[in-house]
Amino acid sequence: MTLAKWNKYMSIYQFVGFSLMLILLIFNWMKEGGLEIYLIPIAVLFLLPFLLNSGLGIISKEGNELKQKRVVTFAFVWLILFSLPLPVFYEMGGVSILVFFIIIGLLGFYFRENLEKQIAIINVVGTLLLSVMIFGYISGF
Repeated sequence: MTLAKWNKYMSIYQFVGFSLMLILLIFNWMKEGGLEIYLIPIAVLFLLPFLLNSGLGIISKEGNELKQKRVVTFAFVWLILFSLPLPVFYEMGGVSILVFFIIIGLLGFYFRENLEKQIAIINVVGTLLLSVMIFGYISGF
């Protein structure tokens, strides 16, 4: 199976999964009320690069390389920028998440000439994140 097929399947899994997970989380947070309402924009902002990348991966045609390159670059930059304030709030956990996303960003920069590998990196990170979110939601965390 080629890398393009894997990217397509991971994009479908992520788009459907993140959309449903976001809807479930929004309903739960609205039902809880209080300060959980403020988690909705944070979750949307965090999942935005994965949703954009997977959505473009599903509908992409062969002539959209420039648009895909922009979305992938946005995803790498957004993940690093979004994780920068985490060490302030979460100390060592935030530092480890920041280091992880910086490594992912550097890996994406290393493969800047190969768009399929960059998309695969974002898709693997998104697939792992979605799987952890689904497992956490099912187990009640």
